[in-house]
Amino acid sequence: HVLALLGTADKNGNTQLFTGRDNVAFQNDGTNYMGWKFDGTDDRSTTDDPYKYAYYIDIRHQNMSSAYMDSVCDPIQTIATVDADMITGDLVDTAEGDLNSDGFCEAEGAYILRASDNSVHFNLDADGATDGCQFYPAFRIINYTAPSKPRYVKMYTTADTISLVDGYTYNCYLNDAADELIVQLDTVLCNDVKLYFDYDDDLAVTLGTFTAKGGDGHDTLFWRTESESQNLGFWIHRRVAPTFYDSLAAAIDSSTLKASLKGAGLLFKNGTIATEDTQWVSITKEIIPGADGGTSHGPIEYVHLDFGLLNHVLYEYKLEVVSMDWGKEEHGPVAVMPLPILPGQFMLFHNFPNPVKHYTLIRFDLPEKSSVSLNVYNLQGRLVSQLVRPGKKWKPGFHRIRWDCRDNRGRKLASGPYIYRLQAGTKYAKSRLMILLK
Repeated sequence: HVLALLGTADKNGNTQLFTGRDNVAFQNDGTNYMGWKFDGTDDRSTTDDPYKYAYYIDIRHQNMSSAYMDSVCDPIQTIATVDADMITGDLVDTAEGDLNSDGFCEAEGAYILRASDNSVHFNLDADGATDGCQFYPAFRIINYTAPSKPRYVKMYTTADTISLVDGYTYNCYLNDAADELIVQLDTVLCNDVKLYFDYDDDLAVTLGTFTAKGGDGHDTLFWRTESESQNLGFWIHRRVAPTFYDSLAAAIDSSTLKASLKGAGLLFKNGTIATEDTQWVSITKEIIPGADGGTSHGPIEYVHLDFGLLNHVLYEYKLEVVSMDWGKEEHGPVAVMPLPILPGQFMLFHNFPNPVKHYTLIRFDLPEKSSVSLNVYNLQGRLVSQLVRPGKKWKPGFHRIRWDCRDNRGRKLASGPYIYRLQAGTKYAKSRLMILLK
């Protein structure tokens, strides 16, 4: 037998009646008394003041360990549910009998939830890591106006989803006069789970996030669904942000093109981007499939890459969700600008392959526009091949040169060690060694 003191109150409100341990064991010395004995200090101001007591009693077997008693009592003494745990619906922390306004009504021994469109979807913390389990948790769901019990009752983690059955894995009572459900799970939960109660299940997708990240000539789109029901899949639409396009036109007309708009401004001036680019177009040739079978009661993350974009142009994206009955729902837009990725410093890399038999690749990075020379010398310091002649300026970026191991006259060089040297402007010079083999 175990008893957990959940809370006390007097006529002035909540009060701390007992300090110390709230868990108490069944007391029976076989002769003088039997009943419940509280550990702790009695803080009543007078002996005849009226008090409310909220407690939980669990009768299992007579020889329970203190750890087992803690496991029974801890989850109902320390309720961890907060508003952030609600995905659909609300946590009600103003119900009569909720002594500490945490959404758990001690007088009823149940969580009080408010449905949204006859649906609630929430996290339930079991506190399993602190030797606490949820023993047959109960819920009172208000604002439930559907004519019958929920058709969809799911319990899931990131690894698995279980469909619950009324009268077998849970019990449910519908009080249609009061527009509320009473639900109790017939299980002990020692790990955190998510629960989903819904009458209609007509919302195709509960979207968690929809974001975008710019790259070099491409954008990457990310979105996460918290749940999906009868979801056929997704379309993605893109356009040049109209306000960005208008800012280019205004800047050019006033001859005050800002440095940050120079790249896109040139695209505007030469007609690479035009007014029609500010209209939405679909960038997915085929629909992106949703969850297997169209339904998921756990989170799913999606990624889509959009290539062939113009750097320095601000794009907008919207996500269109399509249900299996061809209903549509839009999310967004999100805005993102692809930008060129440039090296952070000058760098000459080791050639590959090395040793060299037929050809090799020499890579170098330029963080800024620079005049470049790249030459190959023998160990006596004689120039044998000019791979990049000085004079022409190279754009900043990542570069590579393919060399076929021939000198300036097209003759195959003899086996042995050679030095290749990069000179980039007046700021950088670097040499490295390569080996030629026949």
